[in-house]
Amino acid sequence: MEKAALAQQVLELEKTQQLLADKEVEFIRLNSKSEAVLQELDEQQKFFKQVMAILEENTSFSLHYVEKEILDELCRQKESETLRLKEESAQLQICYNTIQDKDLEIPRLHNLVSDLQTHMNQITEKDKEIINLTQNFEHLNDKFKQLDQKEAKIIRLQAAMDEYKKALTNNERELYNLQKQLTDTNLVVENQKQQLQDYNALQSTFDERNHQISTLFYCIVDLQTNII
Repeated sequence: MEKAALAQQVLELEKTQQLLADKEVEFIRLNSKSEAVLQELDEQQKFFKQVMAILEENTSFSLHYVEKEILDELCRQKESETLRLKEESAQLQICYNTIQDKDLEIPRLHNLVSDLQTHMNQITEKDKEIINLTQNFEHLNDKFKQLDQKEAKIIRLQAAMDEYKKALTNNERELYNLQKQLTDTNLVVENQKQQLQDYNALQSTFDERNHQISTLFYCIVDLQTNII
């Protein structure tokens, strides 16, 4: 929007400069025309005076009245033309003053154009910066999306790790229970071993006594045989 407004101001300034140039050409043309008309009237007046001088030398007094009427008419025409030319000259003077004012205005307008051009260049640079910032923003946005994806992946991994820790804790608890059961089992086995050792000792004692009883029995049998 701002660039369009600046371009419109530059276009209007160029139109104003062209209008001033056209007015200056018109002023020069009208000024030349007015000078030519005044010169022509002066020539006619000189010629008329020459004619009047000749007539005064070669005609009677009756012609002087007619000549005076003609001279008065020419004077009236000259005064009318002079008045018209004065009005045109006044208008031309106004136009000339306007042109002078515009001539004084032109440097300021040129400075304004220069400032506008500088401002437009600055706007162009700002547009480039905006494009770069937009590209950087899009790049950062892509980076943020990648970070969001990585963060989501990290969250999933963290959840999986929590599940793994939970399972590991359960496994450790089960391992502890198994170790406890193993310890209890070992105690039972030790008790059973002790009982087995005690049983074996009793069995040995029993076997020894059985042997002694058998020996004693055979001795009794032998004694009975000998007695008979």
